[in-house]
Amino acid sequence: MNRITNSVGLIKTMKMLIIDDDESMLMMLKIAFRKYDIKPDLVKDVEEGIKLSLTNNYDVIISDINMPKTDGCSIAYELKKKNIKSLIIGYTAYLIKQLPEECDYFDKIYCKSDVYGHELPKIVIKLYQDKLNNK
Repeated sequence: MNRITNSVGLIKTMKMLIIDDDESMLMMLKIAFRKYDIKPDLVKDVEEGIKLSLTNNYDVIISDINMPKTDGCSIAYELKKKNIKSLIIGYTAYLIKQLPEECDYFDKIYCKSDVYGHELPKIVIKLYQDKLNNK
């Protein structure tokens, strides 16, 4: 089956990682994505998230931007520097007035005030389908 035209097949085969230090945000996103049969790997630890990203072939990586040990922008920079081809999305609960240059390495950035967690799966699926269509 064609992964692009069969959206059910696309969703069920999508491999996803979510990195966030906030347990409640991880659980909210887990529930939102499971409604679309997407079962993301969840990690609170930045180093573990980077390690998993390098050893698994994730289609999509979603990272919080504001975390205590490091910011998600640095994660996106490190992963792109290592030639990771995953769609990397920044998601944050806080407005950021001026993002560091490393944030340019995110494919997209969303703020919780603009896109609620339950809306994120539809957006991510569309972005992923667009990425597949543009190969």
